[in-house]
Parts: sequence; C-alpha cells; structure tokens
Amino acid sequence: MALCERGRGPLSPPGESSIPRSRSAGLFAYYVKSFTSWNPLLALVYAQFSSAVSLRGLEAGWNANRQHHYHLGSGPLVRSTLADASKRRPVAVFAETFSLLASQLDQLHHGGAVASRLPIVTAEWSALEWRLCDLFGVLLGTDRGRAEAVFFTVRSNRSRCEAVESLATLLLPEGSELRHRIDRILRRIGKAASRRNSMAHSIWHFGEAQGSGSAISFERYSGTLRSVPIDITELDQLISQLRILRKNTHALAIAVKEFLTPVSPSP
Repeated sequence: MALCERGRGPLSPPGESSIPRSRSAGLFAYYVKSFTSWNPLLALVYAQFSSAVSLRGLEAGWNANRQHHYHLGSGPLVRSTLADASKRRPVAVFAETFSLLASQLDQLHHGGAVASRLPIVTAEWSALEWRLCDLFGVLLGTDRGRAEAVFFTVRSNRSRCEAVESLATLLLPEGSELRHRIDRILRRIGKAASRRNSMAHSIWHFGEAQGSGSAISFERYSGTLRSVPIDITELDQLISQLRILRKNTHALAIAVKEFLTPVSPSP
C-alpha cells in the first residue's frame, strides 16, 4: 500500500509474483502475537523519512499520525514492543525485501504513463476537497480560515459530506433546486472517493509493457496479495471526473452564497 499524499513519500512493496513463497511468508505472515514483520518495516521506513534519532521520538511521531495507520495496515506503535522486535526478529526479512525493491526500480520506466497519472489523481482530489470546503464555509456562514479549521479537522470524506448535507438540510428549502444539486454532487463525490482510495492507497506494480500496471492490495486476514490490472484509460476517466466535480462544486458554492446573501433594500 502506498503512503497517502500527506505521508511524506512513496512506499511500494513488490508484487506477489516476484516474491518467493518463503520471503512472502517472512514479510507478511511472520507473526509474533499481532505485531507482524510488516509493522517494524513501516517503523524503520518512517524513522528514515522523519530523521528519528530515538525510539521515543519514533513512537511519538508515528502515533501523532494515527489517521494514516489504517491505510498502511498498521496501528499505534509501542516503544517496548518495537525494541523487542528489533532485538529478536531476523534481519533477513528486511534485507530480502530491500533486494527485491531495488531490483524493481526500473519498473517506473516501463510504467511511466501510469505512474505519471497517479500524482495527478491525488492533486485533483485535493483540489476538490478545497472546493468542498468552500461550499461548507458558505453554508456555515463564516470566512474561509474558520471553515478550514473545522472542515479539515474532520478526517473522513464521508463525515465531511455528511456535515455539508446537514447544513444544506438546515438552511435550504426542501425540494429546492439547490438542495437537489448538493445531494447529487455529494453522491458523486462519495463514488469518486471510493475509486480514488483504491488507487491512492494500493501497492502499484508496473509491468514490462509500456503503460501497464496493477493495483495490489494486501488481504490482512488471508495473508495474500490480490492484483487488479488497471487500464490507463480508467485513470484518465477518474482525473476528468474529479476536474468536473471540482468545477461543479465551485459553481454550486457561488450559487448557494448568492441564495443565502440577503438582498439590500433599495433606497
């Protein structure tokens, strides 16, 4: 699974087809209670990216970003557990993983067409979130700074959409065109969010053919990797959909602001 856009960098484990059975078992199914080898691997990578110099600093930094743990298939870090794992776990698991990743770096060249579109998906989604925040601020009747402070405190897209829907229900007449437009656009944003999440939070494996790629997800309970081929046209369609949603949300925010702004009486 890739680190999400706020996660400071990409982390792309190799695909199932390139991992020998013993190595795959060592990386993904080597259990000591519930602290699998996947967790210390993530901790080591995070320590490198964050320049952590102690286990205490690593624990504090990692646990301060709890909202990203789910997408990484991990959870809160306990310093004593990590110390025990570092002392007792075989280093071969991590050495083999590094060798496999290093051997696949040239896949970015083969999958350039797909790889170049992934950051566009992320950027367009972020732009859409800002437009949705604008709509939230208009409904809340406050300035953008205060709207951002409230809106981005809510972590999930579903909760943000529900907040917008609740304000629209409170402020706009039932059955009005604006209410229908908000309902339609929130449903479309919810569907786009599912597609965006499946692409932004998956392992990406680029094939030998130019522009070929697969999204690979780790099934935690079965301990297997599932690969789903992604056509480049699907990425282009999602980018186009997000751009249209962003423009429509912006236009809707303007229309709602005009509706809610009281008309000054003529002198």
